[in-house]
Amino acid sequence: FKKRRGFAAGLAAFGSGIGNFSMGIMIQRFIQDGGYEAALFRGGLISAGILLIAALCLKRRLPLVDYLHPCSDQDVLSDRNFRLICSATMLFQVGYQVPFAHLPSYILDLGFDSEYAAIAVSQIGVGSSCGRVLLGYISDYVGRLRMFRFVLFATVVVCAGWYLSETKATITTFAFFFGFTSGGFIALVFPVLADYWGGKRLGGIAGYIAVSLVPGSYLGPFFAGYSFDRRGDYDIAIWMSAACIFLAACLLLGMHVPSEIVDDDVHQQQEIDSQRALGAAVTGAAVAPIDENTDNMEEFI
Repeated sequence: FKKRRGFAAGLAAFGSGIGNFSMGIMIQRFIQDGGYEAALFRGGLISAGILLIAALCLKRRLPLVDYLHPCSDQDVLSDRNFRLICSATMLFQVGYQVPFAHLPSYILDLGFDSEYAAIAVSQIGVGSSCGRVLLGYISDYVGRLRMFRFVLFATVVVCAGWYLSETKATITTFAFFFGFTSGGFIALVFPVLADYWGGKRLGGIAGYIAVSLVPGSYLGPFFAGYSFDRRGDYDIAIWMSAACIFLAACLLLGMHVPSEIVDDDVHQQQEIDSQRALGAAVTGAAVAPIDENTDNMEEFI
Protein backbone atom coordinates (compact mmCIF):
# COMPACT_ATOMS: atom_id res chain seq x y z
CA PHE A 1 0.00 0.00 0.00
CA LYS A 2 3.03 2.32 -0.34
CA LYS A 3 5.23 1.41 -3.29
CA ARG A 4 2.56 -0.69 -5.07
CA ARG A 5 -0.51 1.35 -4.18
CA GLY A 6 -2.21 0.94 -7.55
CA PHE A 7 -1.99 -2.85 -7.54
CA ALA A 8 -2.92 -3.10 -3.87
CA ALA A 9 -6.00 -0.91 -4.30
CA GLY A 10 -7.00 -2.89 -7.39
CA LEU A 11 -6.87 -6.13 -5.44
CA ALA A 12 -8.80 -4.57 -2.56
CA ALA A 13 -11.54 -3.35 -4.93
CA PHE A 14 -11.64 -6.53 -7.01
CA GLY A 15 -14.48 -8.11 -5.07
CA SER A 16 -17.06 -5.41 -5.68
CA GLY A 17 -16.90 -6.03 -9.42
CA ILE A 18 -17.58 -9.72 -8.84
CA GLY A 19 -20.48 -8.75 -6.59
CA ASN A 20 -21.93 -6.61 -9.36
CA PHE A 21 -21.70 -9.56 -11.74
CA SER A 22 -23.24 -12.16 -9.43
CA MET A 23 -25.93 -10.04 -7.77
CA GLY A 24 -27.30 -8.74 -11.07
CA ILE A 25 -27.98 -12.24 -12.38
CA MET A 26 -29.16 -13.48 -8.98
CA ILE A 27 -31.70 -10.66 -8.53
CA GLN A 28 -33.07 -11.25 -12.02
CA ARG A 29 -33.64 -14.92 -11.17
CA PHE A 30 -35.37 -13.91 -7.93
CA ILE A 31 -37.66 -11.58 -9.88
CA GLN A 32 -38.61 -14.36 -12.27
CA ASP A 33 -39.27 -16.79 -9.41
CA GLY A 34 -41.25 -14.62 -6.98
CA GLY A 35 -41.57 -11.06 -8.24
CA TYR A 36 -39.93 -7.82 -7.19
CA GLU A 37 -40.95 -7.94 -3.54
CA ALA A 38 -39.41 -11.39 -3.04
CA ALA A 39 -36.31 -10.35 -4.98
CA LEU A 40 -35.76 -7.30 -2.80
CA PHE A 41 -36.28 -9.32 0.38
CA ARG A 42 -33.90 -12.12 -0.61
CA GLY A 43 -31.30 -9.70 -1.98
CA GLY A 44 -31.49 -7.69 1.24
CA LEU A 45 -30.91 -10.77 3.38
CA ILE A 46 -27.92 -11.83 1.30
CA SER A 47 -26.42 -8.34 1.38
CA ALA A 48 -26.96 -8.01 5.13
CA GLY A 49 -25.24 -11.34 5.77
CA ILE A 50 -22.25 -10.51 3.60
CA LEU A 51 -21.87 -7.02 5.08
CA LEU A 52 -22.12 -8.36 8.63
CA ILE A 53 -19.30 -10.83 7.99
CA ALA A 54 -17.21 -8.06 6.40
CA ALA A 55 -17.81 -5.74 9.36
CA LEU A 56 -16.73 -8.43 11.83
CA CYS A 57 -13.52 -8.97 9.86
CA LEU A 58 -12.47 -5.31 10.04
CA LYS A 59 -9.61 -4.51 12.40
CA ARG A 60 -8.42 -1.16 13.68
CA ARG A 61 -4.91 -0.40 12.44
CA LEU A 62 -4.23 2.72 14.49
CA PRO A 63 -5.09 3.81 18.05
CA LEU A 64 -8.40 5.65 18.07
CA VAL A 65 -6.81 8.93 19.16
CA ASP A 66 -4.48 8.94 16.13
CA TYR A 67 -7.20 9.36 13.56
CA LEU A 68 -10.08 11.09 15.35
CA HIS A 69 -9.37 14.68 14.31
CA PRO A 70 -12.64 16.18 13.03
CA CYS A 71 -12.24 18.66 10.17
CA SER A 72 -8.45 18.31 10.29
CA ASP A 73 -8.20 18.05 6.49
CA GLN A 74 -10.02 21.25 5.54
CA ASP A 75 -6.81 22.76 4.16
CA VAL A 76 -7.11 20.53 1.07
CA LEU A 77 -10.24 22.43 0.03
CA SER A 78 -8.02 25.32 -1.01
CA ASP A 79 -5.61 23.05 -2.90
CA ARG A 80 -5.95 23.42 -6.67
CA ASN A 81 -5.13 19.77 -7.33
CA PHE A 82 -7.79 18.63 -4.89
CA ARG A 83 -10.46 20.86 -6.39
CA LEU A 84 -9.65 19.49 -9.84
CA ILE A 85 -9.80 15.83 -8.83
CA CYS A 86 -12.96 16.42 -6.79
CA SER A 87 -14.69 18.08 -9.75
CA ALA A 88 -13.45 15.38 -12.11
CA THR A 89 -14.82 12.67 -9.81
CA MET A 90 -18.25 14.30 -9.74
CA LEU A 91 -18.37 14.64 -13.54
CA PHE A 92 -17.15 11.08 -14.00
CA GLN A 93 -19.93 9.83 -11.75
CA VAL A 94 -22.55 11.58 -13.91
CA GLY A 95 -21.48 9.56 -16.93
CA TYR A 96 -20.58 6.38 -15.06
CA GLN A 97 -24.05 5.81 -13.60
CA VAL A 98 -25.94 6.13 -16.90
CA PRO A 99 -25.24 2.59 -18.24
CA PHE A 100 -26.10 1.01 -14.89
CA ALA A 101 -29.46 2.77 -14.79
CA HIS A 102 -30.45 2.68 -18.46
CA LEU A 103 -28.58 -0.08 -20.27
CA PRO A 104 -31.26 -2.68 -19.30
CA SER A 105 -34.03 -0.52 -20.79
CA TYR A 106 -31.89 0.14 -23.85
CA ILE A 107 -31.52 -3.61 -24.36
CA LEU A 108 -35.24 -4.27 -23.87
CA ASP A 109 -36.08 -1.57 -26.41
CA LEU A 110 -33.95 -3.44 -28.95
CA GLY A 111 -36.16 -6.50 -28.46
CA PHE A 112 -33.96 -8.66 -26.23
CA ASP A 113 -35.28 -10.34 -23.09
CA SER A 114 -34.77 -9.22 -19.49
CA GLU A 115 -32.49 -12.16 -18.68
CA TYR A 116 -29.97 -11.05 -21.30
CA ALA A 117 -30.29 -7.46 -20.02
CA ALA A 118 -29.20 -8.65 -16.57
CA ILE A 119 -26.33 -10.66 -18.02
CA ALA A 120 -25.15 -7.71 -20.12
CA VAL A 121 -25.11 -5.32 -17.15
CA SER A 122 -23.30 -7.95 -15.09
CA GLN A 123 -20.54 -7.93 -17.70
CA ILE A 124 -19.68 -4.43 -16.49
CA GLY A 125 -18.77 -6.05 -13.18
CA VAL A 126 -16.57 -8.68 -14.85
CA GLY A 127 -14.72 -6.05 -16.86
CA SER A 128 -14.43 -3.80 -13.82
CA SER A 129 -12.78 -6.50 -11.71
CA CYS A 130 -10.25 -7.19 -14.46
CA GLY A 131 -9.55 -3.51 -15.04
CA ARG A 132 -9.05 -2.71 -11.38
CA VAL A 133 -6.33 -5.31 -10.95
CA LEU A 134 -4.59 -5.05 -14.33
CA LEU A 135 -4.68 -1.27 -14.73
CA GLY A 136 -3.76 -0.81 -11.07
CA TYR A 137 -0.77 -3.09 -11.56
CA ILE A 138 0.40 -1.23 -14.67
CA SER A 139 -0.07 2.17 -13.01
CA ASP A 140 2.66 1.41 -10.49
CA TYR A 141 5.15 1.32 -13.38
CA VAL A 142 3.87 3.99 -15.79
CA GLY A 143 2.67 6.44 -13.13
CA ARG A 144 -0.63 6.44 -11.29
CA LEU A 145 -1.71 9.92 -12.37
CA ARG A 146 -0.80 9.17 -15.98
CA MET A 147 -2.86 5.97 -15.91
CA PHE A 148 -5.66 7.81 -14.09
CA ARG A 149 -5.95 10.21 -17.01
CA PHE A 150 -5.68 7.47 -19.60
CA VAL A 151 -8.54 5.37 -18.24
CA LEU A 152 -10.90 8.35 -18.40
CA PHE A 153 -10.11 9.10 -22.03
CA ALA A 154 -10.43 5.38 -22.80
CA THR A 155 -13.84 5.32 -21.12
CA VAL A 156 -14.97 8.17 -23.39
CA VAL A 157 -14.08 6.07 -26.45
CA VAL A 158 -15.96 3.09 -25.03
CA CYS A 159 -19.04 5.24 -24.35
CA ALA A 160 -19.01 6.31 -27.98
CA GLY A 161 -19.07 2.62 -28.85
CA TRP A 162 -22.34 2.27 -26.94
CA TYR A 163 -24.00 4.40 -29.61
CA LEU A 164 -23.11 1.76 -32.22
CA SER A 165 -24.10 -1.26 -30.11
CA GLU A 166 -27.26 -2.94 -31.38
CA THR A 167 -26.45 -6.66 -31.30
CA LYS A 168 -25.75 -9.00 -28.39
CA ALA A 169 -22.09 -9.24 -29.35
CA THR A 170 -21.54 -5.47 -29.53
CA ILE A 171 -23.56 -4.76 -26.37
CA THR A 172 -21.65 -7.38 -24.39
CA THR A 173 -18.35 -6.02 -25.71
CA PHE A 174 -19.34 -2.49 -24.75
CA ALA A 175 -20.39 -3.57 -21.24
CA PHE A 176 -17.15 -5.45 -20.60
CA PHE A 177 -14.83 -2.68 -21.78
CA PHE A 178 -16.87 0.03 -20.08
CA GLY A 179 -16.37 -1.89 -16.84
CA PHE A 180 -12.70 -2.47 -17.64
CA THR A 181 -11.79 1.19 -18.20
CA SER A 182 -14.06 2.67 -15.53
CA GLY A 183 -12.80 0.03 -13.10
CA GLY A 184 -9.34 1.53 -13.52
CA PHE A 185 -10.72 4.85 -12.33
CA ILE A 186 -12.26 3.25 -9.24
CA ALA A 187 -9.02 1.46 -8.39
CA LEU A 188 -6.79 4.51 -8.87
CA VAL A 189 -8.67 7.40 -7.33
CA PHE A 190 -7.56 6.63 -3.76
CA PRO A 191 -3.93 5.73 -4.59
CA VAL A 192 -3.66 9.05 -6.46
CA LEU A 193 -5.02 10.87 -3.40
CA ALA A 194 -2.48 9.05 -1.22
CA ASP A 195 0.35 10.04 -3.60
CA TYR A 196 -0.52 13.70 -3.16
CA TRP A 197 -1.49 13.91 0.51
CA GLY A 198 -0.26 10.72 2.14
CA GLY A 199 -1.95 7.62 3.47
CA LYS A 200 -2.54 8.92 6.99
CA ARG A 201 -4.79 11.70 5.69
CA LEU A 202 -6.56 9.50 3.18
CA GLY A 203 -9.61 8.78 5.34
CA GLY A 204 -10.65 12.42 5.73
CA ILE A 205 -9.79 13.44 2.19
CA ALA A 206 -11.57 10.42 0.72
CA GLY A 207 -14.64 11.52 2.66
CA TYR A 208 -14.73 14.78 0.70
CA ILE A 209 -14.37 12.82 -2.54
CA ALA A 210 -17.22 10.53 -1.51
CA VAL A 211 -19.49 13.55 -1.01
CA SER A 212 -18.73 14.69 -4.56
CA LEU A 213 -20.03 11.36 -5.88
CA VAL A 214 -23.56 12.01 -4.63
CA PRO A 215 -24.74 14.70 -7.08
CA GLY A 216 -23.25 12.82 -10.04
CA SER A 217 -24.98 9.58 -9.05
CA TYR A 218 -28.32 11.38 -9.12
CA LEU A 219 -27.90 13.76 -12.06
CA GLY A 220 -26.63 11.24 -14.62
CA PRO A 221 -29.54 8.76 -14.53
CA PHE A 222 -32.05 11.58 -14.03
CA PHE A 223 -31.10 13.57 -17.14
CA ALA A 224 -30.70 10.38 -19.18
CA GLY A 225 -34.24 9.34 -18.27
CA TYR A 226 -35.56 12.85 -18.91
CA SER A 227 -33.96 12.85 -22.35
CA PHE A 228 -35.50 9.47 -23.18
CA ASP A 229 -38.96 10.64 -22.12
CA ARG A 230 -38.68 13.68 -24.38
CA ARG A 231 -37.07 12.06 -27.44
CA GLY A 232 -37.89 8.37 -27.21
CA ASP A 233 -34.26 7.21 -27.60
CA TYR A 234 -31.01 7.13 -25.66
CA ASP A 235 -28.82 9.04 -28.13
CA ILE A 236 -28.59 12.20 -26.01
CA ALA A 237 -28.04 10.15 -22.86
CA ILE A 238 -25.14 8.25 -24.42
CA TRP A 239 -23.37 11.37 -25.65
CA MET A 240 -24.05 13.17 -22.38
CA SER A 241 -22.37 10.32 -20.55
CA ALA A 242 -19.34 10.48 -22.85
CA ALA A 243 -19.15 14.28 -22.63
CA CYS A 244 -19.16 14.34 -18.82
CA ILE A 245 -16.38 11.76 -18.63
CA PHE A 246 -14.42 13.68 -21.28
CA LEU A 247 -14.67 16.87 -19.22
CA ALA A 248 -13.51 14.94 -16.17
CA ALA A 249 -10.46 13.71 -18.09
CA CYS A 250 -9.67 17.26 -19.23
CA LEU A 251 -9.78 18.49 -15.63
CA LEU A 252 -7.21 15.86 -14.64
CA LEU A 253 -4.86 17.25 -17.28
CA GLY A 254 -4.68 20.41 -15.18
CA MET A 255 -3.35 18.59 -12.13
CA HIS A 256 0.30 19.17 -11.35
CA VAL A 257 2.31 15.97 -11.09
CA PRO A 258 3.61 15.69 -7.50
CA SER A 259 7.32 16.40 -7.29
CA GLU A 260 7.59 13.42 -4.96
CA ILE A 261 5.24 10.75 -3.71
CA VAL A 262 4.16 11.45 -0.16
CA ASP A 263 5.77 8.89 2.17
CA ASP A 264 4.22 8.84 5.64
CA ASP A 265 7.34 7.25 7.16
CA VAL A 266 9.53 10.05 5.80
CA HIS A 267 7.12 12.67 7.15
CA GLN A 268 7.18 10.99 10.55
CA GLN A 269 10.97 11.01 10.53
CA GLN A 270 10.99 14.69 9.58
CA GLU A 271 8.62 15.48 12.43
CA ILE A 272 10.87 13.58 14.85
CA ASP A 273 13.95 15.44 13.63
CA SER A 274 12.26 18.82 13.91
CA GLN A 275 10.98 18.07 17.42
CA ARG A 276 14.41 16.96 18.59
CA ALA A 277 16.05 19.99 17.01
CA LEU A 278 13.55 22.29 18.72
CA GLY A 279 14.14 20.58 22.04
CA ALA A 280 17.89 20.96 21.61
CA ALA A 281 17.51 24.65 20.78
CA VAL A 282 15.47 25.24 23.94
CA THR A 283 17.66 23.22 26.30
CA GLY A 284 21.00 23.85 24.64
CA ALA A 285 21.64 20.11 24.46
CA ALA A 286 23.48 18.52 21.59
CA VAL A 287 21.35 16.66 19.07
CA ALA A 288 22.27 12.98 19.00
CA PRO A 289 22.13 11.20 15.66
CA ILE A 290 18.97 9.25 14.91
CA ASP A 291 19.31 5.52 15.26
CA GLU A 292 18.09 4.18 11.90
CA ASN A 293 17.56 0.73 13.41
CA THR A 294 15.02 1.97 15.92
CA ASP A 295 11.71 0.21 15.28
CA ASN A 296 9.39 2.11 17.62
CA MET A 297 9.96 5.79 16.87
CA GLU A 298 7.37 6.93 19.44
CA GLU A 299 9.25 5.03 22.15
CA PHE A 300 12.53 6.46 20.86
CA ILE A 301 11.18 10.03 21.25
